Amino acid sequence: MGTIKKLGTVAGLAAAAAGAYYLYYSKNAKKNRKRVADWMETAKSEIVNEVAYLKGEALNEESYKKIV
Repeated sequence: MGTIKKLGTVAGLAAAAAGAYYLYYSKNAKKNRKRVADWMETAKSEIVNEVAYLKGEALNEESYKKIV
């Protein structure tokens, strides 16, 4: 395993640990989870609106990337 790949793995594990702490172990974990859930609902509704805006156009990889 190369050094870059090891660093990427370590960075990924650190990000996962930070996310777990933020959502489950911090003093404001319940509020943080609510904030993330609200953000996800907003993102979902924005994506649905953009897809509806396409109407007759086909939803292909290019248009998907453009929306997201």
